[in-house]
Amino acid sequence: MPFFPIPESFGTEEEWRQKYTEQQLYDEFTTDENGENPLSPEEGEKKIKKLGGYDKLYRIKFEADYLRKLAYDGAARLYGEPLAPEVDERIRFELQVMKTMGCPGYFLIVQDFINSARKELGVWVGPG
Repeated sequence: MPFFPIPESFGTEEEWRQKYTEQQLYDEFTTDENGENPLSPEEGEKKIKKLGGYDKLYRIKFEADYLRKLAYDGAARLYGEPLAPEVDERIRFELQVMKTMGCPGYFLIVQDFINSARKELGVWVGPG
């Protein structure tokens, strides 16, 4: 996966490494978006290993948290604040899926391409 440069104003990966313990990462990556329905210890460890181990999880968490910020900023612009509970629930679900699949960096790259196409190149971008 290519590396997406996150603005330093958001923070640094090193700060995330100091802020979160491996147990916190384990809990976050092995439960649902509500912190419920944990995987069994065996399945949890398989999940962590599949994602590249704890070293990689710190990067994924960092990217996921930045993607979360962008998603909620965009949702506030589209839907106003406070967000309707069903909108918030859907955002949390989708972000959890992206994070636990290990690909928030991919979505950051895609949104960067789309923003560049719209703002810098004048290209129409939409569904399909």
